Amino acid sequence: MMLVDAPCSGEGMFRKDMQAREEWQPNSPIQCADRQRLILSDVWDSLKEGGLLVYSTCTINQEENEDIVQYIVEILGAEAINLGDISGGVWKSPFSQYPCYRMLPHKAKGEGLFMAVLRKTSATEPSRIKTNKGKKKNNQTVTEFPKEIKQWVRFSDNYNFQVEDGIVYALNDAVQATYLGLKAQEITPISIGIPLATLKGKDAVPHAGLALSTELNTEIFPKFNVDEQMLISFLSRENITIDASISKGFVLISHQDLPLGFVKHLGNRSNNLYPQEWRIRNSDKIRQNLNGA
Repeated sequence: MMLVDAPCSGEGMFRKDMQAREEWQPNSPIQCADRQRLILSDVWDSLKEGGLLVYSTCTINQEENEDIVQYIVEILGAEAINLGDISGGVWKSPFSQYPCYRMLPHKAKGEGLFMAVLRKTSATEPSRIKTNKGKKKNNQTVTEFPKEIKQWVRFSDNYNFQVEDGIVYALNDAVQATYLGLKAQEITPISIGIPLATLKGKDAVPHAGLALSTELNTEIFPKFNVDEQMLISFLSRENITIDASISKGFVLISHQDLPLGFVKHLGNRSNNLYPQEWRIRNSDKIRQNLNGA
């Protein structure tokens, strides 16, 4: 078992600690979340397969809590454990599709606290963990991956396919020439061509950037058109309910027939694949404006 009581922005201590209030800045949650991901990726190999991780903070924001649990589950490779009903003012978080728990000062004895218990799974692949320690990138040809990836863009014969940091890109000849020139100078581009898929083990998950490309082959994926309210939920990275008649698997979400991104439809629920760094953070205010409040 491993306990990571992560350094955090300390929002749960505001009531009793004046220094915590004075040190807090608007960018504190993002900075702390980056630090927490780095700490977790560094210690992850020390936890045995099947071992338990208890992750906790004394802060309240979603970036350092629910979003980090999602990172542990989806990137490092773990399952979040449902602890069932817990008394004493412990509140199961409604802000995550994975079980995690909040203790709020007005409900529990003590100050603000967040906690999740996760089990390391056999799906963990340490090579997928990103660090900044000079690790060489593992570029492979797309022929090693499912051929259907190439069909996710129109006129696939016009493209070359390249893997960079676990993401499959489609590049036309001009873009590929620029890319190879940059690589020869040891310059790593932030983005290249059209992002098609993120590789997770043997699986290929459609990239959100593909949905926004005019080269998306819209015939590949089942489609689900959302109304304005569901649109806000999707762009806020909240879970949305997909029509049961739609086939299970990756579904293209659109509004007024304009593609926006993807979910993975599991039948009784769906996983929102919209990137957390793109998500709307003030969805309640947008809903109020939409409703004329």
